[in-house]
Amino acid sequence: MDIELIPTERQLLLNDIFKGSLQVEYEDITSRLPIGKKMVQRDIKILTDAGLIRIKYSKNTEGIHT
Repeated sequence: MDIELIPTERQLLLNDIFKGSLQVEYEDITSRLPIGKKMVQRDIKILTDAGLIRIKYSKNTEGIHT
């Protein structure tokens, strides 16, 4: 059974993931949400543009620091 989330639900869940962590990896997000890396990137942009999260990408760990 596939779970489909509307964008707002997805972004709220993503926001919760970031609020509860100092560092998040794409694999962590895609294992929790039924979405791919490109959609994660789009949703992160929406959340950062709205000022809801502040992030910094890490090439060393392929993670995202909050």
